[in-house]
Amino acid sequence: MDSEKLFIISSDLFGGYQVKIILNNCSTINDILNYVYEDLKNCLLTNHLHILADKLDQSHFYIKDLTFEEIIKYNDVIFIYEN
Repeated sequence: MDSEKLFIISSDLFGGYQVKIILNNCSTINDILNYVYEDLKNCLLTNHLHILADKLDQSHFYIKDLTFEEIIKYNDVIFIYEN
């Protein structure tokens, strides 16, 4: 059974960006964050938003207060924050 979760970025510049991820393809929180980063980067570049893509390269995202095991069991939206 696939474990699909909805992740939403919470930040000034990229806030509200949403990604659904099948967690069977991930084994760590870094895998999740890399997937979200790559998805957002592709979206920005596809839409010719190169300055925002450059700003994304300078961003650092994290998930607070949840381990990977807790994320798998979590039944709500999971927010990704930016430093």
